[in-house]
Amino acid sequence: MKKLMHLHCEDTMGNKNTIRCHLTDSGSISWKMMGGWGSSGMAFSMSNISFYERTPGGNMDWNSGKGLPIENLEGETLKEFKNRSLEALRDSTVNVIKEVNCEVKFAEE
Repeated sequence: MKKLMHLHCEDTMGNKNTIRCHLTDSGSISWKMMGGWGSSGMAFSMSNISFYERTPGGNMDWNSGKGLPIENLEGETLKEFKNRSLEALRDSTVNVIKEVNCEVKFAEE
């Protein structure tokens, strides 16, 4: 399993949560959300994230058919997939605070 994204977020009430995206060994995309910014926390349902679209008047029109991507588009790079995911979260009840580095590398001793 390869981690594609690791996001520190807050909901509309200021509660901290972590969203992680993995590419599984079987080739599917898996999203997980948990409470807090630590290495473990209570698991939350991804359906806790509500998505919306802005109307011309500036109001929110809730969109139950919108969500995070579970497959890539033809020819899509990892960077494009991440951008598409972050764009979806911009119009949701989750505020991304930080994208955590998924490829930690140490200097040689």
